Amino acid sequence: MDDAEAASPGELVRLRQELWGAQADYVAASSPFFQALWAGRRPPARLEDLPELPLADKSMLRASQAAHPPFGDYLAAPPDSVIRLHRT
Repeated sequence: MDDAEAASPGELVRLRQELWGAQADYVAASSPFFQALWAGRRPPARLEDLPELPLADKSMLRASQAAHPPFGDYLAAPPDSVIRLHRT
């Protein structure tokens, strides 16, 4: 959907669910960090069930980056494709 601002509430729910499915599949297939964190569990199919999934905190991300410099093993893209990394 090109114009989410004009979407109905039902369209937004559908769009969020669609985007979640694509993102969850990508991260599950591409990030060793999240593969280990999720211990072989697949991300839930429904966005509403996301609280069932273990989540990472800043200390875990910092430890990953220290153990696997410069980006950590949570990176879900090829390292040579990364131009800039921002942390908070």
